[in-house]
Amino acid sequence: AAAEERDKPRRLTGLRAMVVMKQMSSAVLALHRRNLVHRFVKPSNVLLSATQNGAVKLCDFSMIKLPERNLPLPDFWMGDVVYTAPEQLENATAVGPAADVYSLGILAYRLLLGRLPDLAAGHAELPADFPEPLVELVRLCTDADPAKRPLHAGEVLGMLERVPAPTRPVPAKPVVQVVQTRRAQVVPPLPAATAES
Repeated sequence: AAAEERDKPRRLTGLRAMVVMKQMSSAVLALHRRNLVHRFVKPSNVLLSATQNGAVKLCDFSMIKLPERNLPLPDFWMGDVVYTAPEQLENATAVGPAADVYSLGILAYRLLLGRLPDLAAGHAELPADFPEPLVELVRLCTDADPAKRPLHAGEVLGMLERVPAPTRPVPAKPVVQVVQTRRAQVVPPLPAATAES
């Protein structure tokens, strides 16, 4: 997608990736509890603090689906297709929380590996050397069939809580684009002495 080519996000350290994924899942869960669907979860809509355990915030609610009053959408989809659930591309007004779950799964893969997944098998697949609970999470969240995904972000958060703490080092590199007002910035890498995995 165009935004991916422009932003070129990189993978995070193992610990930082888990912090981001948990906080993002919590943010999306807050919407799902109110019967809202974000429909626009992607790296450029994630605000990151420069600190290892700093706050992570979800932004851009321009495409949010309201529970009772569903605003009409344009004939073309303005989101990044790679983070968009297949059913959302077919009918963006009929999607439920599973569409956000799909986006969280693609985002998790990108944060962990620094690249987009191959979806030829109908889902994303992390390498086997990642913890099995994390491999299963990404596989289930990115399933092309929404009925096979976790029902909402709360289930994603529960699965993340079962992932063991990262133990293997992952190089710290610049990460996903951070959007502050109208200016795009990139979070600098952590110093090697303080980077955790």
